[in-house]
Amino acid sequence: MSPLLASTALGLVAAWPVGAMGLGLGRLVERMTGDPRPRAAAWSLAHGLPAAALAVTVALTMTPTPVPGAAARGSEVAQRLTAALALPTGGAPAAPALLPSPALTEGAAWSLLALSSAGLITRVAVGLRGRRRLAAIRANASRTTDPALTQAVAVHAARLGVSPPPVLVSDRIGEPLLIGTRRPAILLPKALADARETAGLALVCAHELVHLRRGDNWRLPVEDALTGLFWLAPPVAALRRRTAAAREAVCDLAALDGAPPRARHDYARLLVDALRANAHPAAQSAFTGRQRSLVEMRLSAILQPRQAASPARLALALALGGALTAATGAGSLALAREAKAAKPAQAAPTAKLGDIEFMADRMETHADGKRRVLSGGVTLRGDLNRDAVNMTVNGAPAPADFDVTHLPDGAIDRLEVITPKATRDGKYVFNVTLAAAKP
Repeated sequence: MSPLLASTALGLVAAWPVGAMGLGLGRLVERMTGDPRPRAAAWSLAHGLPAAALAVTVALTMTPTPVPGAAARGSEVAQRLTAALALPTGGAPAAPALLPSPALTEGAAWSLLALSSAGLITRVAVGLRGRRRLAAIRANASRTTDPALTQAVAVHAARLGVSPPPVLVSDRIGEPLLIGTRRPAILLPKALADARETAGLALVCAHELVHLRRGDNWRLPVEDALTGLFWLAPPVAALRRRTAAAREAVCDLAALDGAPPRARHDYARLLVDALRANAHPAAQSAFTGRQRSLVEMRLSAILQPRQAASPARLALALALGGALTAATGAGSLALAREAKAAKPAQAAPTAKLGDIEFMADRMETHADGKRRVLSGGVTLRGDLNRDAVNMTVNGAPAPADFDVTHLPDGAIDRLEVITPKATRDGKYVFNVTLAAAKP
């Protein structure tokens, strides 16, 4: 199995434990504080970690493998050269984990990749269809005829530091929406716009303006795609629902900043009415969210605003998030190592010269047969007769006790072997080029 396929499959499987740990983090932060802001941050972090674990695992797998090998044995000169060039001196690479069957494992990896890709493609296609539908609704929508609402939206936009988008009204939606990315607009249901006072509608629009300030209109398509990619991992879908609910609570908090209790009650009643009237599940809601079971928590925060989380609890939440991120990174590193170990060992080209065996990724022999060039992972093993060989290291004569057969695996980047037929003294010439030191 190729390392890339193995790392992708392992990263997809890792969505289960990473998602489960993320659910635990989010629930802990919810119990610690009623402040929507740290809760939203915790859920957003937890929701992003499965995708981050997959990306990091694949990226680490594609990075060059550190040169393994043991320290040079029996030659002090070789040891000094190894230390000076910062060549790795760790132990031999770990053996690949025991697997039931290479063919079965590779087939399972391909199946997992195919199913996940199908989920991603399906989700993206559904999202594109939904956005085309919203674009059509927007094209047929009309601008609000309430100048007071337009003015109130401009005031809220100035308070939030965003440009006021147009406010449109349509009878083809059941709840308020923020639509568009390059040309955002607030879309209100006609029934809601006709039945509600300007003050209440202004708060609804303020909620959508907070989404605009946060960039949620750009974030939602990405979250939709990730939900499709990880559709085989239910914890990721649960994280998406929790993240969306926490995000709505944060937007409520910012929209209702400084609002009196009466305005909060009107806003809560408007939310309930929007939930009852929503008959368009395909439209992405930026006001009510999709998980109705979490609305109770949101209504409680609207009617009884909580105090900001204390610094101690914020520090604890930050520490928990950092610990989960570190654990995910360590797991990704372990998975990348496992993926690299999954690559079947390939026999390197070999050659023999007396009691010396040469191994390398590539070997080239000149047409006259008097010169051979080995490159890429060059290794020499055996007993070298120094009386029959003249040796240079990086273009300079090698020290008298330098033993090329005791260098670590991968320490040699290139080796040129010249036969006695092409030399004046009738000896072999070994021109050794050592691998560059790792940064």
